[in-house]
Amino acid sequence: MIDNKIGKPAGSKRPPFRRKLTPAKDKDAIWLKKRLQLNRKPVKGPSLTKLLKPQVDRYAVGVRKNAAAALAAARTLWAFLLAAMVFGGVVGAYFAHLHDNAKKAYVAVNGEVITKDDLFNRMQDLGGTQAMQGLVKEMLLSQFAKSKHACPTDQEVAARYLELSTAPNFDIILAQTRRTAESFKDHLPLQMAEEALFEHGASATDDDVQKYYSANINPRNPQDLFYRPASVTASDIEVPTSSEAELVTSQLNNGAPFSALAQNYSIDANRASGGQLPPFALGRSPLSRTPAIEAALFNTAVGGVYGPVVIGGKYWIFKVQSKTPSMKMTLAQALPQAKNGALLVKGIQANGQTIAKEFADFKKAATVQVFAPGYASAAER
Repeated sequence: MIDNKIGKPAGSKRPPFRRKLTPAKDKDAIWLKKRLQLNRKPVKGPSLTKLLKPQVDRYAVGVRKNAAAALAAARTLWAFLLAAMVFGGVVGAYFAHLHDNAKKAYVAVNGEVITKDDLFNRMQDLGGTQAMQGLVKEMLLSQFAKSKHACPTDQEVAARYLELSTAPNFDIILAQTRRTAESFKDHLPLQMAEEALFEHGASATDDDVQKYYSANINPRNPQDLFYRPASVTASDIEVPTSSEAELVTSQLNNGAPFSALAQNYSIDANRASGGQLPPFALGRSPLSRTPAIEAALFNTAVGGVYGPVVIGGKYWIFKVQSKTPSMKMTLAQALPQAKNGALLVKGIQANGQTIAKEFADFKKAATVQVFAPGYASAAER
């Protein structure tokens, strides 16, 4: 049993990221609580290149004597490319699209309308400068790729997307890149051009492919492409006292809907959604810090209820919604991705330093004109 206090008082309506934390005695419980909150924030992230970077670094160690210098130069370029994908491809493109039909009503509160323009202005205040910088950087990368004849054809993009979207690990790719299938497809041409810049003239042997595959099936590494641990999707009810936990349990035993009880009694921030939680991956979720609780939850049948259990001084009740078994792709299943990954590793080692220098020269020679106040930083390169 964990004895610490964390979380907001019952009945408090303050947002979860602003509520005060009482002095804690159990670091694991604090960590669990924060992760459960942070995991609910939907975010989109960088390209598949970021997904490949940990494997590139691990695989490259000791392969060639000059690998360290090449990878150092490549990382400099990667930081630029990833920034372009994050800010330009995700937030920035949305800002540009959002400004069309600016007066279109999005929400009405007691008859008072919030328009598309209102939302655009708020989002611009929150991250407009970074978004514009991202758009500029993404456009420079696209133009650089065109100048190097590295852009894929529509047919090549369609073939790659079909290959990836039908692979057993496509959900892993989406989760690790923090994208939807649609946004992943939209950014695939630039990602493929980015890969082509590095891979030009490089080659990978069967042994390179085997090593890349072997480096990506480690159950202990969350970044590995070809292994997915078992997972559980659950809902929770969090209450501050044992008496409330007993009351909720009694009503559950009498047939009351779990989601309704979560809305009525839970003090967790997800109560409005009926207590829905992000999936728990075995050994990789916040619950892995409390192995006994994790094991008990994974041993609960689908539709079953586990709890009450004390975490962070509060009483938690879980209902298991679904389970997904572990998955390890065979070499045959992973072969197309393993070939691409091994080739990218070789390409970075061979061309990383050269591409970094050429791209720096291309940016330096580019002309960026700023016409809107507040975006002068977009011309910085």
